[in-house]
Amino acid sequence: MLPNKKTPSLTFGLTPAISFMPFLAKEKYFFRDQRLDIDFREFLTGKKTMQALQKGWIDVGNVIDINVASLALEKKLKIKLLACTQIREDGQILARSDRHIKEPADLIGKKLGYMPRTSSHMFIDYFCHHYGIRLESIDLIPVRTDQMEKELLLGNIEACSLWQPFATNIRLAASRENIPITLLPNKGFFKFHVILGVTDKALKKRENDIQTILKTLKIATHFANENREATAHILAKTMKMEFRIFKQVQTEISFDITPIPDDFWAQVERQIHWIAPHTKINYEKFIDSLSFILSCRPENKTRFPMEERQ
Repeated sequence: MLPNKKTPSLTFGLTPAISFMPFLAKEKYFFRDQRLDIDFREFLTGKKTMQALQKGWIDVGNVIDINVASLALEKKLKIKLLACTQIREDGQILARSDRHIKEPADLIGKKLGYMPRTSSHMFIDYFCHHYGIRLESIDLIPVRTDQMEKELLLGNIEACSLWQPFATNIRLAASRENIPITLLPNKGFFKFHVILGVTDKALKKRENDIQTILKTLKIATHFANENREATAHILAKTMKMEFRIFKQVQTEISFDITPIPDDFWAQVERQIHWIAPHTKINYEKFIDSLSFILSCRPENKTRFPMEERQ
């Protein structure tokens, strides 16, 4: 008799800045406690994670609105969306005060660094719309997220659009160099959703395991809300941030796992128009083909059944 083949590990793509609960579950061994065999791969941005999902390099990963909107350019969709794991409002623009940037209008004609097709990119669009600034009036400079700090401190760019924890790290670095920074924050006009995505293949072949991942993340969110101090210590280490700094970042982030909200889909549709304005696509079909709803029944907290969105 041939020996039974071992079921291969699920591969989970983690992006430190948006994968707080998966990192917490990993560090607290919640996945192991649920008898899940998972390999973890790290990506710098949700954009990279989405590319890995679409190509089948990973089975599960965290992505955001703009990453989902980018699928409008794909001829064949290979991904489903499961649940919302975070809603973030921490987008911001950091500008050098010594380059005479004190308020939003001062960005006109200045070099603003951004990471294309990420929340860094989209925040600028929403920022300009909110303040009545023509996007074309700003000199947008593509810069890798991990190079933003260096380029800003060297003066190769005069401002940058980022999210946490990158924004706090840059402010600290600028302070050490005695470079004055103007913070142009998000005043409620922009938010992005962190969504758990899965490949069609993994969902079809490993649905029980995928449901267990959702259950495990729910356990992690419960731990995070009941043990904020311990959670901050774990995630500060993961983010490579000082504990006291992460505690400030933590106040801007809620820990939960919920069905995908309607305003996520509205934002995705707006961003599809922005990425590919001439793309002919049935948006409702595009949305329905991606969406799964997570039903968290309070009377049975150990089960998290998924129903395809009709």
